[in-house]
Amino acid sequence: MRIILGLICLISLPAGAATIVVNTDDLTVVADDGLCTLTEAVDAANLNVASGLSAGECMAGDPYPAVDDITFDLGLFPGYFFPFAPFELNEPVRVIGPGADIMSLSSIANTRVFVVQNMQTNATFEISGMTFEFNHLRENFSQYGGALLVSLSAGSELLLDHLNFYQNSSEVGGGAIGIYGGNDNLITIRNSTFEANNTTNYNTTTPVGGGAIFIGANQNVVIENSSFYDNFNAHSPLTQPQSDAAGGAILVRSNQTVPTTVSIERSTFSNNHTTGVGGAIALGGPGYPSEWTQLTLKHSTLTLNQADSNDDQTGTLGSGGGLWSSSANSTNIFNSIIALNTDLSQMPDNDLNAPMNTFGYNLIGNNSGAAGTFPAGQPNPNNDWVGVPFAELDPMLEPLADNGGPTLSHLPEPNSIVLDQGKCNSQTMDQRHFHNPSTNFRTYDIPSINNALNGCDIGAVELSTDSSNPIPVTVDDSYNLLEDVIFTVSELNGLLANDTDNDTLIISDSGSVNVTGGDVDGLLELSANGAFQFTGIEADANGQTTFTYWATDGFNADQATVTLDILPVNDPPGFQALSTNLVSQTGVPHVITGWATHISPGPVNESGQTLNFIVSVVNGPTGFFNQIPTINANNGNLTLDLQANATGTAELSVILQDSGGTQNGGQNQSAPVTLWIQADDVIFRDGFEP
Repeated sequence: MRIILGLICLISLPAGAATIVVNTDDLTVVADDGLCTLTEAVDAANLNVASGLSAGECMAGDPYPAVDDITFDLGLFPGYFFPFAPFELNEPVRVIGPGADIMSLSSIANTRVFVVQNMQTNATFEISGMTFEFNHLRENFSQYGGALLVSLSAGSELLLDHLNFYQNSSEVGGGAIGIYGGNDNLITIRNSTFEANNTTNYNTTTPVGGGAIFIGANQNVVIENSSFYDNFNAHSPLTQPQSDAAGGAILVRSNQTVPTTVSIERSTFSNNHTTGVGGAIALGGPGYPSEWTQLTLKHSTLTLNQADSNDDQTGTLGSGGGLWSSSANSTNIFNSIIALNTDLSQMPDNDLNAPMNTFGYNLIGNNSGAAGTFPAGQPNPNNDWVGVPFAELDPMLEPLADNGGPTLSHLPEPNSIVLDQGKCNSQTMDQRHFHNPSTNFRTYDIPSINNALNGCDIGAVELSTDSSNPIPVTVDDSYNLLEDVIFTVSELNGLLANDTDNDTLIISDSGSVNVTGGDVDGLLELSANGAFQFTGIEADANGQTTFTYWATDGFNADQATVTLDILPVNDPPGFQALSTNLVSQTGVPHVITGWATHISPGPVNESGQTLNFIVSVVNGPTGFFNQIPTINANNGNLTLDLQANATGTAELSVILQDSGGTQNGGQNQSAPVTLWIQADDVIFRDGFEP
């Protein structure tokens, strides 16, 4: 089935679409220089003009309705892009990053990274496989979307897939994403993480909301398999305290004329907070009586979120620690957990304050603010598990963690009351893309638990399931290298060459790494494509060292160990000569004490080698020596024995040799020293004259 769908997708794409490959992370130069920058790539897709004639430049995009692809040379990564102005996507295009773990975009101006805005109808866009972090949108520049603004025309679609949004902010709405303007479109957010984004503004005339996402009127938004945690918005206390802010993670505002629909499925909202209403999600807000958004929440988990975090709300109005809505349309909730949220208002509604429709099989920890829809019971007549203010229900979830899949989640504890009490219908996976491999559906029935239906768990995660996406298979690697050599391995022979998966693999923890703990410490430069370079820190070190890496396909990861055997290479021995020109008397053997000094076998780790001097006659009169001169390697003493009738001068070559051998290209001999010996029959006091 997966192959058939893939073929259908390929067939439906307009013919002739261009693939534009970005091959540099530099954004400052726009020139015909053989490089395709991201700036040039976006222009090539929008204007359908190549960035230059040189090889390596961005090719021209194809006109609407063709959907061009902007991709990236994997050898660039890990890579960081610092735009100084927003990239505007106007014609259909897919910007396909290599992975959120290895590609990051941070604007160096007080503005966002991307604006997706088109004039044509029925256009298709995609942004995937990258991280947006530390982008900050100032109110005097624009209002919505600290990292990304979306404004699509009728019939157009945008897919945001496998993205991370971290510590982005806006002073008005949507710390990470603003969806505002445009009409009758479809924006799908999938497999994405929103962490620690915020909207913060203490100007009392400026409302704020949607710590992660702001959604305006006349939009259709689908959020799937995503996580929102530690997002927040904050405002100074106002005359109407509930108006401080709204939607710690998401704020939606629309009206009856141009309503918005939002569907959230298989997603987790944890530890988001606001000084106003809706610790996780808010629809409308105080002062928005004409709100008309239709929200559907399915197979999701909202927990540990907080409303009225500045504790200034008095009176009888609650702020909805999990969800707050002023919409005329009741929120539809099915097979979801909304529990352990808090509201610091004087009359708190810890989990919900909203008109609701239940489709059953939910766990509501505290029904204050929604008791009409969720009467108490475990389960109640609607098959919901519902607690009350004086006896809240605890879903018994483990802390937010990496439990597999592309996003973080709360795994149910083994004795959790949500196990097997849900309804999943034909769901094929949970938030993590996990399923029951024996049925290829989400549901996994635990035999020891009495089921509500067929054994599905309530919430975003199904316990005891396996990934529906094949786990990458990594193979440990080993390489032999020589000491004192910078060791470089290409992508072809790199770490991923023997690893397998049905998707493209990258190394998620690539970058510069200090390798320690083995025989040889070193600096590792690891590329996302598996190429690497290792440089030993200490000279002449050899032995074995190891490091690990994670290979990921964007859904799952596997770890492998790399062993480097650094082979010893013999360093040449060395010495210094007291003098290279000697005059010696004839007929009597003489010892020149300490002629060779600083005798060394090489570095410290070669100190155990044995040494000997090799002395050979290069040139000289016949019969000059009674015996070839010798040098004691222990003390450097030179012994000369010239024949009694020797005359003239002899040229000698002196080499120090060690026992280390020449394996692996080693050197066991010093550079030769030329020694000149002149015969003289005059008897000097010490027997020679230098």
